[in-house]
Amino acid sequence: MSQINTGKIFRLLQETLDNVITDDTDGIQSKVVFPRYCNVQEMDGAYSDETEIAGPGLVSEKPEGTEIALGSVYQGMFKRYTPGTWALKLIVTEEAIEDNKYKEAVPLARLLKKSIWQTADVMAAFMLIRAENTNYLGGDGVPLASNAHPLPAGGTYSNTMAVPMSPSNAALMVARAAINTLPSLNGIRDPLVPEKVIFPIEQQSVWDILLGSDKSPEPGSFNAINIAKKLNLEPVAVHHWTNTQTNWAITTDAKDGLKFKWRKRPMSRSWQDNDFTVVKYAQRARWATGWTNGRGLYFVGA
Repeated sequence: MSQINTGKIFRLLQETLDNVITDDTDGIQSKVVFPRYCNVQEMDGAYSDETEIAGPGLVSEKPEGTEIALGSVYQGMFKRYTPGTWALKLIVTEEAIEDNKYKEAVPLARLLKKSIWQTADVMAAFMLIRAENTNYLGGDGVPLASNAHPLPAGGTYSNTMAVPMSPSNAALMVARAAINTLPSLNGIRDPLVPEKVIFPIEQQSVWDILLGSDKSPEPGSFNAINIAKKLNLEPVAVHHWTNTQTNWAITTDAKDGLKFKWRKRPMSRSWQDNDFTVVKYAQRARWATGWTNGRGLYFVGA
């Protein structure tokens, strides 16, 4: 069993020490990215079930004196969110605590806070990393990014660009048109609004130029207006989207897109083991990730 003892932190015991450098733990919660592209919710039970209900579609014309037509509703995909538990502990000997002479040497156990929030950020990014992976299916039996999401009343829809394009005005226009023509659950077009563009951190500069320029930044466009800026898309760089440097996606205002569900938010715990004269520090949290509505994300596998 690994412990934090005087042998590991002996540099903290010297009175000539000027400064202590640790990972930045203050403000770590505000630095994670997943709340910017996930719908963050709370769970109040051991699991959370969500399902699609579609219909009844368009109404029928009713000739005078005739009976009103009977509509139908259909149940679509079913998704169950089951939270996992994530935890880590550090063990510090009492000797190490007693001999630490510096208030600036913040208890090493505080580093656990960064570990657990970074884990949550990475787990949320896995939804993007695995978006096209057929080993990770949603409740409708296809990956998050698919050209064959089933509709409850029959038929399919696509939330991925048929011919992937790198970030550009042209690519954004194709994506906007596709988002605006996505069918609702009953198969009728129900225009959605693009809200955020999310991408690996390596694309940060490209999107800063594309979304921030008043004039079109593309060669040969002369003084053309930059249509991309008029979309008012919020750029979100995902640091942990590490399987690619070329993919990107747009989130929409569709209900129940990417989700991060807290069952238990990060909590700290400490206790003393008198038999070994050590102090134990732990961080623990429970959460579930996933998606219910594929229309919440338009994916470009460029």
